[in-house]
Amino acid sequence: MEIPSQTFYAQKVTVGEFELPKNLIDQIGNEEKLSVSGEKISLRHQKGVHVVGDAIYIGYDPTNPQIGDLKISYTIIRSPQKVSIVAKQQDNSLVAYRTKTNTSIMMLSMGIVPADQMFQQAQEGNVTRTWLVRLLGFLLMFIGITLIFKPIVTFGDVIPIIGSILNFGIGAFAFIVALALSLVVIAIAWIAARPILGIALLVIGVGSFVAFKVLGQKKRSSTATS
Repeated sequence: MEIPSQTFYAQKVTVGEFELPKNLIDQIGNEEKLSVSGEKISLRHQKGVHVVGDAIYIGYDPTNPQIGDLKISYTIIRSPQKVSIVAKQQDNSLVAYRTKTNTSIMMLSMGIVPADQMFQQAQEGNVTRTWLVRLLGFLLMFIGITLIFKPIVTFGDVIPIIGSILNFGIGAFAFIVALALSLVVIAIAWIAARPILGIALLVIGVGSFVAFKVLGQKKRSSTATS
């Protein structure tokens, strides 16, 4: 693009006597559109330059956009604003606080927010992200196991009904195995921090494998007997 997106920072952003680092500045919100007017535009371009609402449109016809046209808009964060920060004081600046587990803590919330509320919000956000990562891991494991056995389904597709049965069976098998493996991985990660919950998940995960194996053996036995 001829005019790429850019972010411009104030030379010095402070809260009281403390200067904020860039990663805290990035957490400041309350953005608003910056209005533009034709009188202030000094942009020279081979195409036409038009002001459309709060944006600058570079192109021949704003009502009929073409490939290569540009639409430029600006947002601004005004000051002063009230913010709440959890960080470590270092001289006249603020830096990340390192916990005993080497976790970095540096948080900013808009407005006056109590510290315990900020920690609670951060913890809830961390829990949500963690479960999303676990769900993604389960889905990737399910897809991986399914793809491993996909050639069998392809061979079975020669006879349509056989292919459908194999596809369903392999899907069920992949789901059970992926779920059991995911529970085992989560349990191992939780044993140190939450031993009761970790051991419970480990039992469920291993129990799923055992139950699946027992059901398979019973099915084979009943088939051999009949």
